[in-house]
Amino acid sequence: MVRLLHTADWHLGKRLGRFERLAEQQHALESLLQHADTEHVDAILVAGDVFDSANPSTEALKLFHTALCELSRGGERPVIVIAGNHDSPERLEAAATWGYALGILLLGFPDTALPPAGTPLGKAVIRSSVPGMLELEHPRWAHPLRLLPLPYVSAYRLSHDLPVPLPEWLRRRWEAALQHRRTAAPTLVIAHLYCQAPDGTAPEEGEDEKPVALGGLDPLPTQIFPETVHYVALGHIHRPMTLQAEHPPVVYAGSLLPYTFTDTMPEKSAVLLELSPQGVLSSTRLPLRGSLPLRRLCCQSVEGALQALARYPEAYVQLELSCDHALAVEDLQRLHQAHRYLVELRLVPRVPLPSASQANSLDPLRMDIEELFLTFFRTRTGVDPDPALRQLFREVLREHHSET
Repeated sequence: MVRLLHTADWHLGKRLGRFERLAEQQHALESLLQHADTEHVDAILVAGDVFDSANPSTEALKLFHTALCELSRGGERPVIVIAGNHDSPERLEAAATWGYALGILLLGFPDTALPPAGTPLGKAVIRSSVPGMLELEHPRWAHPLRLLPLPYVSAYRLSHDLPVPLPEWLRRRWEAALQHRRTAAPTLVIAHLYCQAPDGTAPEEGEDEKPVALGGLDPLPTQIFPETVHYVALGHIHRPMTLQAEHPPVVYAGSLLPYTFTDTMPEKSAVLLELSPQGVLSSTRLPLRGSLPLRRLCCQSVEGALQALARYPEAYVQLELSCDHALAVEDLQRLHQAHRYLVELRLVPRVPLPSASQANSLDPLRMDIEELFLTFFRTRTGVDPDPALRQLFREVLREHHSET
């Protein structure tokens, strides 16, 4: 039996509005490390998007390297990392040989040549290696571990054009690799892909997530995965979910933190697996701690908003405020001063304003100057100006007329 921890979508360096979240990411990674130690995990799978951008900050890079070294326990525990669509494959692979001695395998491109058989990976050793598949053995393990790693696939990241559609290319890739099996072993796919459930239901990508489909393809069906593998460890979707329960289980670990206010599952987790050569013996979600909660508040007045903000002092807040007009500067200052984690303030008009097409259909030559000002303000802000601003505009207009 081998015990694995499946995690993904760390997005190190990702911000929430003006707020830096590296401290929260560090706490969540410490939670992940605690699970790995407490549960006596044998290896860790990181299924892509370890960074939020191809050019991460120095602080994000430092956190990444520190986390990998701690997770690997100096080479005692293999850590397998593949690139996601947010990651720079070149940057990830630049440190590939550095990681071997520490038990860390970094794979950036889908066509990256895997280390040859006999390569030490910390205390483990790569027993066999063919295109698209490798087998690891470790002195503590009763069986080797067979992995089919697939970093994010795109036209740029492939060294050749696909001769067939992507789903068929993936089927052929895995079929060819699995022909080299010689002994029974727990077998896993680790990939960064956008997949749909067997019934055709596609999970929603995050509102700020880059699409991963190659050439605008639809989400990939789970039928592309070989039935002979025991588990498919996916990255990309931030919501923890099981797309397919068996033959094989196809699972998204979910993201390290909740990253948007549309995230409907704020509690994040990693997946603890127990596998044998016969398949998955158990699968458990382990919670990841360390993040401030995200709250979306909808209020009808400034005073109501101030009361609501006071109820959630230790949460990131997106505030939607229904109003008849833009807020006065004093009210805006009160709201922002009332809460240290106010990420966004959205003003929602109580009465729907004319749409952009309706506004564009208006004839400026038939409108007086105040109507033009109101239309311009509405199209830019979504609400009417507050009475004080309208009065100021009238005074400026009167002054202009008196001078001319």
